Amino acid sequence: MKRLIKEPLLHFIVLGALIFLVYRLVNTPNDNDRQIVIDDEKLEHINALWEVQWDRPATPEEMKGLIENYIRQEVLYREALRMNLDHNDEVVKRRLSQKMEFMAGDLTKMVTPATESKLEAYFKENQEMYRVATAYSFNHILVSDQNHNNPQAYAENLLSSVNAKEYKSLMDKGDQTMLPIAYKDAGKPVILKDLGTAFYNSLDELALKQWAGPVNSGFGKHLVFITNKTDAHIPDFAEVKNKVKRDYEYQTETTTKEEIYNELKKNYEVIINSKNLNPSQKEKLLANLKMEE
Repeated sequence: MKRLIKEPLLHFIVLGALIFLVYRLVNTPNDNDRQIVIDDEKLEHINALWEVQWDRPATPEEMKGLIENYIRQEVLYREALRMNLDHNDEVVKRRLSQKMEFMAGDLTKMVTPATESKLEAYFKENQEMYRVATAYSFNHILVSDQNHNNPQAYAENLLSSVNAKEYKSLMDKGDQTMLPIAYKDAGKPVILKDLGTAFYNSLDELALKQWAGPVNSGFGKHLVFITNKTDAHIPDFAEVKNKVKRDYEYQTETTTKEEIYNELKKNYEVIINSKNLNPSQKEKLLANLKMEE
């Protein structure tokens, strides 16, 4: 028995129990803190979350499990708050700050809704953001770097040996490739992905409806027959309305969040208490922080 009394682990357990008991006595909650109310609004919210994930209402048995999960989360959450476990917890801080950001986003939609007139005005102010790059319809053949000692000379000789304005004159020539041979109304993203920047930039210099080149890509040299070219242009508002709406909401939400943060920040005093920084460095750091407001 004496040996057991001297056991450090027992001391730790008893001390921990005493601390917990004292904490509970000092922090006795009121009756409302002990109530977990599950009303129709909460039930609808729980079921709505289930429907978003599974695209159907929860069955009675599933609903029972969801309610039990909610009660479990609520009990553990409240007990964690009572024990001050949220103090200096980086995960909790990050999550709560995110919720403040979400609230700011919801506020933006209420204060600056994306009305038709606002979207049209935003589009006019930012037209260059929606400029459509030049698109091309063309065929090409490849002279591969791997199959020829001098692919540039080979391609030039090949082009000079045929009637360049005859589309069929070169279609059976060139090396095998996994790339599409024909592109229709291909925009910049498609051409860049398949053939690269140098290829796309060279197309603007080529004549229409005749074989021309050679044009460089990462695969080798290409001879190209452009059948159609759609010049770069600003599209009509109706064509890009959905994208304009997304951009408008993103920009207004970002601006509103910054404005709210800067207003809230005015209620706080930032103090740099560091032994590793000298007074001049502290002053400079504080000055930079104030410049962000």
